[in-house]
Amino acid sequence: MKKTLSLVLSLFIFCAIQATSALAESSIAGSYAGTWSDDSGSSGGINLELKHAATHSWSAGVKVSAAGDSVPVTVNSVTVDGGDVVIVFEYRVDGKTSSVNLKGSVEEHRFAGEFEVSNRKGKTTSTGTWSSTREI
Repeated sequence: MKKTLSLVLSLFIFCAIQATSALAESSIAGSYAGTWSDDSGSSGGINLELKHAATHSWSAGVKVSAAGDSVPVTVNSVTVDGGDVVIVFEYRVDGKTSSVNLKGSVEEHRFAGEFEVSNRKGKTTSTGTWSSTREI
């Protein structure tokens, strides 16, 4: 009887943790607007839209601006673990393609973190920070 009770309690706790994690993740879905700046002093705007599908997969829309111009991006992957998010995207400027690894955390209405830009050979070309707030 004790083994059965222990097994049932363990299963209940596991399910509760999974449900809490899923609820926390789905609550970060939404639109965020903010700014970014890199280690060279460049800065611009960033808009992010996180979407959570019924299949538990995530997608993201990313809009970046630099020097007042919109920079077209292609999102390659989105990973969400609780409130931590990693979005990998590429952009092309002046015939050169760069990859951005954007990492951040969502806390209440704020979504912020760091990013690293790499060239096609995988060499880091710049790093920086970004910050945004949820649009309501």
